[in-house]
Amino acid sequence: MNVNQLHRLLGRFIEAGHGRTKVCVFKPSFSHPLEQDGVVYLDIDGAVSEYTPMSDGDGYTALDSKGREKMRSTIALYGNDACKHGNLWPCEQCKAPGKEGA
Repeated sequence: MNVNQLHRLLGRFIEAGHGRTKVCVFKPSFSHPLEQDGVVYLDIDGAVSEYTPMSDGDGYTALDSKGREKMRSTIALYGNDACKHGNLWPCEQCKAPGKEGA
């Protein structure tokens, strides 16, 4: 993805009212067979709006005063290992050998 494509993609989120939403990187979706050999710059394949749990400073899920999970809206940039069906985590279709997206 080049700068113009990223600008266009993020512009759609701004037009949809997400201009102040945090942008994050969904790390599990990025991989490369040569990472062991030092490949550290990985391409962005897309972005999706997600509602995700927040974490506290100790590595646990943050809770509000009523004991419920704190959630936040984010725009997640994803890489080549994301599901090709609109989810960040691979779905059953993506995991199945010989299926679309596998």
